Amino acid sequence: MLNTLKTTQSLPLLLLTVCAILLLNGCGSTPDEAQTDLNAPTSITEQVQDLLLQASNSERPQEAHRLQIKAAQLLRQQGKNNLASQLLANIKPQQLHREQLGTYTLLYSGLLLDSGDIDGALLQLNREQLLFEVDLMSLSTQVGISDLRARALSLRGSHLASVQERIYIAPLLEEQTQMDYNREAIWQSLMFLSKEELTEYLTKAITDDYQGWLELAIIAKGDQGDLDVQVAELEQWQLSRQGHPAAQQLPDGMAILKETAANRPRQLALLLPLSGKIGAAGQTIRDGFLAALYHGQKQSAPLVKLYDTEQSTDFSALYQQAVNDGAELIIGPLTKDKVHLLYDMVELPVPTLALNQID
Repeated sequence: MLNTLKTTQSLPLLLLTVCAILLLNGCGSTPDEAQTDLNAPTSITEQVQDLLLQASNSERPQEAHRLQIKAAQLLRQQGKNNLASQLLANIKPQQLHREQLGTYTLLYSGLLLDSGDIDGALLQLNREQLLFEVDLMSLSTQVGISDLRARALSLRGSHLASVQERIYIAPLLEEQTQMDYNREAIWQSLMFLSKEELTEYLTKAITDDYQGWLELAIIAKGDQGDLDVQVAELEQWQLSRQGHPAAQQLPDGMAILKETAANRPRQLALLLPLSGKIGAAGQTIRDGFLAALYHGQKQSAPLVKLYDTEQSTDFSALYQQAVNDGAELIIGPLTKDKVHLLYDMVELPVPTLALNQID
């Protein structure tokens, strides 16, 4: 029955049909303990039915729409999103006053986004009437509408437009949780773009905040083979962008970058089979690891000491030797029998990354 409900029905028929569906489906809500009027609705379902009957009997379209919007809000609370959308689809936005239009847009576009109708949501969020009046709406309504628009743009793949929308609303945010969420959403959208795209957009950026975000994203995307270069660029960015929203609270990825640079090991050990039957496999791992480690880090790479696990009959003693030699990080062993011995050790005094797994 729900799937055949048409938005072209007349208002009274539509509202009465929704009432009938509610009666058939039931709600299961418990009575509102705050109700004191015995004749008043005692459950959300009854409240919705009462609102829709009032809307059906109303001779003023604006009042009928107000009652419909309130009923749709209650339906969404119950999880009856399809019914809520059906009601809202029959409302004519041009008949709503300013704050009603804001409430309607927040509710309807949110429902459309939840159902996966991104284009439908953007159609509501970009109505000419809304764009003309939104700056005169309440602050919370403005923020909510811009947040939904940014979400929709991001879901559609328009990441740069989403970033610009979030930069626009950033000064309007008052709660710390909102600010943190907005900053992280900006960063996540920027990370979808390549370094080349970010560099191209930077040449066209107008506002300081927008330029700062693009510069920071370029640092994150560039020189990833050299941690020292990235950290130096990041520190220079923080110095030149002290008033930027991300300067005092870096995005998670950039904060971890500085932490990693500060806590990276100065010496590490490779415990690999460098001789014997599987010596070739160990040598391949060694060569690949060293090539990656020293790529672009000739001055800052840690000291690496090699230990041949095939030349020692006592793995625990070899491991302890690496620790005594000053290793702050141990990588290896490779073979499962050695990983078993590693697992059996009572305590590992330094961080250790085994290159195999056991049952």
